[in-house]
Amino acid sequence: MRPTAVEERESGDPVEVALANAVAKGEAGSQSLSNSERSECVVLAADTVVALSGKIYGKPADAAQARQYLTELASGAHEVIGGIALIDVDGVLRTAVARTEVEFKPLSSEQIEAQVALGEWQDRAGGYAIQLSGDQMVARIGEDRLNVVGLSTTALGGLVQGLLPTGSSAPNRYTD
Repeated sequence: MRPTAVEERESGDPVEVALANAVAKGEAGSQSLSNSERSECVVLAADTVVALSGKIYGKPADAAQARQYLTELASGAHEVIGGIALIDVDGVLRTAVARTEVEFKPLSSEQIEAQVALGEWQDRAGGYAIQLSGDQMVARIGEDRLNVVGLSTTALGGLVQGLLPTGSSAPNRYTD
């Protein structure tokens, strides 16, 4: 894993933002590789956007903003959008978007305060993480739970089709 120093977009259409951020991260990751690495490596990049009624809820700057985000997201079903970019060894860019609806349980101000106090909101789109205690806030989640946790394997599966040529010996290199 190689983190990139890409400035993420934070406004606009949520689907376009998630995809643009993933592509920018993928391109930055590809550019950071040496020529020999680039000819052997597949670059995978992703971005997650949380949105409610078209408004993007990024990573909260502080506890007050996390509290505000959770309060607003608890007002109705919101969407988690995962943008995925894959750049193959030939430099071909492949992209996918996964969308998952999430609905919180009715949350009291005390419950929101307790959630914020855990600090799990830090560096998390929307200010929560369902793979941690944020799962306790969820009443309903759409089919692609892994999209909300971090990466949709369903969307990724569509991108990796055809990466290895038929008859390739690449899978065998892991068993020798």
